[in-house]
Amino acid sequence: MYQVNLQQVPSQSISVVLNNQSCIIVTREIDGKQYFSLSSNGNVICQNILMQPSTRLVSNAYSGFVGDFYVSDLIGDSAPIYSGWGDRWVLLYSAN
Repeated sequence: MYQVNLQQVPSQSISVVLNNQSCIIVTREIDGKQYFSLSSNGNVICQNILMQPSTRLVSNAYSGFVGDFYVSDLIGDSAPIYSGWGDRWVLLYSAN
């Protein structure tokens, strides 16, 4: 597991290389909820997936992307709020 460091802001874009894949991760707040989008090597993998604890965010084996992302709530089992990134909620990448 690899932790993607997110800032405590409503919307952000992060570039990171994971498992030899150039990734652009976008998180955004819509109606008080956090959503996840991912592009890899210039291809859109997923867009505006509602972020929930312990739920696969990519889950598209046909996309060609290796691995998946998960949100972990370090205190309970609630959906993330941007002001708690890094303290209560973390975004994790797993190559499996």
